[in-house]
Amino acid sequence: MTILPREQSDNVDQRLRELCLARMPGTQITNTINSEMGLDWTLQAYWGRVRRLELPWNRTEKAGQPHPSTEYLPENKRATCREDPAYEGRNGILDRVICRECFAILRDGAMHGKRGHLWTIHKKMSLETYWRRNPGVRIFTFERIARQAHIDLDKYVAKEVANYGTPDELKAAQKNPRYEEDNGITQYVICRVERCGFKSICRLAKHLDNAHGMSTKEYRRDRSWPIMTAEELDNKAKFGRSLYANRKRLAWRPDNWGDQPASWRLIATELLSREDHMPNAELITRLMSSRTLISLERYGQSAQEIGNNQAFKKLVNDVRKWIRRPGRRGR
Repeated sequence: MTILPREQSDNVDQRLRELCLARMPGTQITNTINSEMGLDWTLQAYWGRVRRLELPWNRTEKAGQPHPSTEYLPENKRATCREDPAYEGRNGILDRVICRECFAILRDGAMHGKRGHLWTIHKKMSLETYWRRNPGVRIFTFERIARQAHIDLDKYVAKEVANYGTPDELKAAQKNPRYEEDNGITQYVICRVERCGFKSICRLAKHLDNAHGMSTKEYRRDRSWPIMTAEELDNKAKFGRSLYANRKRLAWRPDNWGDQPASWRLIATELLSREDHMPNAELITRLMSSRTLISLERYGQSAQEIGNNQAFKKLVNDVRKWIRRPGRRGR
């Protein structure tokens, strides 16, 4: 940097004040003052002087101006890359990520941040917007994640690739709501949103909300796409049948239920509340802890006395026969 005479240096300072206060970008300030005063100073030289003068410095907007050294994916591979969230993994690209907006091949960490690719090249695009437009794509390399998590790189790549169907699998699943069933797939269900193909091992509701901002109702509108795995559907059906059978069992009562004394009905209700055999000791504990209309004092003062009372045993046995729940000896 040329050392200027005092008067010329003061003129540069004055011009800097005017241009900085006018919020002119740094690159334009450099070109303007160099042109006006016949200087060849660099941007860094002006920035240093601005700091010394404590003036506001305006960065040059770089949006839409990619770095000259940036590599791009060849034209004939872009369509496949755009349709496949797992493109990098399937093609062994482990130390780079590919922008699905412009297909720039970027080093790790170059996508995100105020000085990152999305912010500077794609007009301050947020990660949320990028992921909504390009579901499931990566912003960090496979190598970085494997290194930070201390896991085997090859296994991690294989796992991540297996989480997404290929573009051909997605198209087939979109056309056939029974794709999983027809292909014997029971462990996962494929998300059929365009350009996704995520294989979910549980119902899709959470994935749809997080990845696509979509409800299951919107997802299935005008379609009959599945939202849960065949295994989960089977378990749900089994649970439903079991629940129905249990409710039916609990609801069963003998035909002459209303004809018996209240004490019989109360004992029977306790015995029927369990699917398996209920010992007399447990029955007595339940009757004593609940505020029933049965007076147990005539059978004894303690649970042991009541359990040994022959009249109480006969009452319970008669109730067991009535509701077809015999004691262990009667089985």
